[in-house]
Amino acid sequence: MALLKDIMERDGTNPSLSDLENCKVEILKIVDTNKDGKVSRDELSLLLSAQ
Repeated sequence: MALLKDIMERDGTNPSLSDLENCKVEILKIVDTNKDGKVSRDELSLLLSAQ
Protein backbone atom coordinates (compact mmCIF):
# COMPACT_ATOMS: atom_id res chain seq x y z
CA MET A 1 0.00 0.00 0.00
CA ALA A 2 3.03 2.26 0.29
CA LEU A 3 3.22 2.55 -3.49
CA LEU A 4 -0.44 3.58 -3.65
CA LYS A 5 0.09 6.14 -0.91
CA ASP A 6 3.13 7.59 -2.67
CA ILE A 7 1.28 7.86 -5.98
CA MET A 8 -1.76 9.51 -4.40
CA GLU A 9 0.37 11.94 -2.41
CA ARG A 10 2.30 12.86 -5.54
CA ASP A 11 -1.02 13.91 -7.08
CA GLY A 12 -1.60 16.18 -4.09
CA THR A 13 -4.05 13.86 -2.36
CA ASN A 14 -3.74 12.97 1.32
CA PRO A 15 -5.29 9.48 1.28
CA SER A 16 -6.89 7.97 4.35
CA LEU A 17 -6.38 4.32 5.24
CA SER A 18 -9.89 3.67 3.92
CA ASP A 19 -9.03 5.32 0.57
CA LEU A 20 -5.91 3.18 0.27
CA GLU A 21 -7.78 -0.01 1.09
CA ASN A 22 -10.51 0.78 -1.47
CA CYS A 23 -7.89 1.43 -4.15
CA LYS A 24 -6.09 -1.79 -3.27
CA VAL A 25 -9.29 -3.81 -3.61
CA GLU A 26 -10.11 -2.24 -6.98
CA ILE A 27 -6.58 -2.72 -8.31
CA LEU A 28 -6.56 -6.37 -7.24
CA LYS A 29 -9.87 -6.91 -9.06
CA ILE A 30 -8.17 -5.76 -12.26
CA VAL A 31 -4.60 -7.08 -12.12
CA ASP A 32 -4.63 -10.08 -9.76
CA THR A 33 -5.01 -12.62 -12.54
CA ASN A 34 -4.23 -15.67 -10.40
CA LYS A 35 -6.53 -14.46 -7.55
CA ASP A 36 -3.96 -14.99 -4.79
CA GLY A 37 -4.60 -11.59 -3.19
CA LYS A 38 -1.14 -10.32 -4.10
CA VAL A 39 0.40 -8.53 -7.07
CA SER A 40 3.17 -10.54 -8.72
CA ARG A 41 5.93 -9.00 -10.84
CA ASP A 42 4.04 -9.79 -14.04
CA GLU A 43 0.83 -8.31 -12.64
CA LEU A 44 2.72 -5.24 -11.43
CA SER A 45 4.12 -4.71 -14.92
CA LEU A 46 0.54 -4.75 -16.26
CA LEU A 47 -0.47 -2.16 -13.68
CA LEU A 48 2.47 0.12 -14.33
CA SER A 49 2.08 -0.04 -18.11
CA ALA A 50 -1.66 0.75 -17.97
CA GLN A 51 -2.65 4.17 -19.21
